Order: sequence, then structure tokens, then C-alpha cells
Amino acid sequence: MRNFITKACYLLLIFLLPVTVEAQGGQTAPAPPIKLSNPLKVDSIERLLELILEIVIIFATPVIVFMIMYAGFKFVTAQGKPDALKDARNALLYALIGGVIILGAKALLTVLTGTITTLKAP
Repeated sequence: MRNFITKACYLLLIFLLPVTVEAQGGQTAPAPPIKLSNPLKVDSIERLLELILEIVIIFATPVIVFMIMYAGFKFVTAQGKPDALKDARNALLYALIGGVIILGAKALLTVLTGTITTLKAP
């Protein structure tokens, strides 16, 4: 029962609070219009995606180079062992596939942007 009374008091407070605030107000000056500025200085989604992709490429390029070097280190330390050579080949393959995906994303974005702008045009 006490829980019900507490909830009822909260509901009354929620509904009556705006009324009491308005009742005390009288006439007020209209609020100035709110002006939002774009902090990114980007005018389209395409440009935003280009900027994000540029940042990803900047950070991913050293990682790709490091992974290729790591795969080379695995080749050197494999010393002819078949399992270790397979792991080294997989590391190199995955590094190269990741590099192609990351660096090929720029071309994919260009193709998608061109397609979208073509579809937008009447």
C-alpha cells in the first residue's frame, strides 16, 4: 500500500509541477532561437565517411606493416617445421587480406558515393 501511495504522489507531482510553474509565470519574453553549429565542419555524410576512413587508414597502415613484419619473423623462426610454416603463411595471408580490405575501402567508398550521387540526380 505504501508503494502505491509513493507512486501516486510522484505521478501527481509530475502532472502538477508544470501547472504550478506556469501559474506563477505571467508574461515572459520569448526565448531566443537556439542555434546549433556543426562541430565537425562536414557538410555531407559522404565527406564524414571519407574523414573517418582517412583516420582508420592512418592508424591501420602501421598495424598492417607490423603484422607483415611479424609474419616474416614467424617464417624465420619456423626453421622448416610444417606447423610453424603454416602458421606463418596464415599470418601473412591474414595481414595481406586485412590490408587489402582497409586500403580497398577507399575505392569502395568512391564507387558507392558515385552510385548514390547518380541515383539522386533526376
